[in-house]
Amino acid sequence: MSTYRLFPSTSGPTTANSYGGDFIAGVAFTVTQPTLYLAGYYWWVCSAGSQSTAAQEFALWNVGGGTAGVKAFVNTSSVTSGTLTAGQWNYVALTTPIPLAENQVYVATTAFPGNFPDTNNQFGSGNTYAAGITNGPLFAYSDTTGSAAVPVSSLHQGLFGTGSTDPTSAFPGSGSNSANFWIDPLITTTVPSSPTYRVFPSMPAPYNLTGAASGTYTLAMEFELSESCQVEKLWMYSYAGCTVLPSRCGIFSVTSQTEVSGSDNSSPSWLSAPGTSATAGGGWCYVDYSSANLILPAGKYRVAIYAATASNWFSYSTGYWGTTGPGSLGSSNGPISVPSNGSADTPGIGGSLAGSWGYPTSASGSNGFWMDVEVVPASLPASSSALLLSGPF
Repeated sequence: MSTYRLFPSTSGPTTANSYGGDFIAGVAFTVTQPTLYLAGYYWWVCSAGSQSTAAQEFALWNVGGGTAGVKAFVNTSSVTSGTLTAGQWNYVALTTPIPLAENQVYVATTAFPGNFPDTNNQFGSGNTYAAGITNGPLFAYSDTTGSAAVPVSSLHQGLFGTGSTDPTSAFPGSGSNSANFWIDPLITTTVPSSPTYRVFPSMPAPYNLTGAASGTYTLAMEFELSESCQVEKLWMYSYAGCTVLPSRCGIFSVTSQTEVSGSDNSSPSWLSAPGTSATAGGGWCYVDYSSANLILPAGKYRVAIYAATASNWFSYSTGYWGTTGPGSLGSSNGPISVPSNGSADTPGIGGSLAGSWGYPTSASGSNGFWMDVEVVPASLPASSSALLLSGPF
């Protein structure tokens, strides 16, 4: 097991900054390799009497990219500490570690009333962390004047906000003096028991969404399995502006360019996550395959969705898999991976077929269509909480 922190041997300030209201603090970071997990949060508490030691809440946000950034709270990332100890780092562990998508922007946050730790001029040009902070695969960005700024033009490093003590609903979107507010994520390589794997885990806000669109298409994304896996869920992102959900979904073999037997669902029941209600224009949703006993051998596949409608039903992101996009090197998580766009099979990572359901033959350039597949290695127990599929297989 390996763990990584931003400040493994650095102490925070002795005396807290005086403040009489509610305060939110955050640090923007990413991970640069697959199969890593957020295990918990470290929080510096200044000397006795200068900062509250009362219990406080911690949470994780994903910032999806684009000029302004699409900010979304990562479900299951919230945890409340016990009583804190002054004059030291305090560790607040998550009950279950959260999988992180590589090369995505995350912000670890906490919120509380009163005084807070603050060290100015840490992440800007000429400062100690002007090039960010690197510890193995964990990387914290610099502020906007540094050399490794967050790839969202409106987002600072050393993030803060006021007026709330709920880090699950309020995002610290402001910056001040390239400051360090002394929150630190703990990243681990330890895989939780009974893991499932997705291409885009803990990524509620897809990168640089362009908009919603309509038409008769099969849309697909290439992925590869390094070992035999059982399919648990097929996912897609329904963007704001989409009014209907795909009317068909399934998985194609890249080798044979035909449907994988047992994967075609011509009447899918899309469920939201979390919950069980259908989601149109409201985030990630899925079709549950856990009761289908669908085993995919190691190999190359395409996860696909389809609809024939004049209503908006899909969304896309320009340049996600391009040479300067977050997916330029591909992506991987445990046994599932997506290649770089240049090494993907024809017609590329993303593909489409106009007019009917079938194997995609037209390239989508470097666009991302935001679909995903969740798998469990066949050597591990699959989910026992199966939901029946509504369509034929």
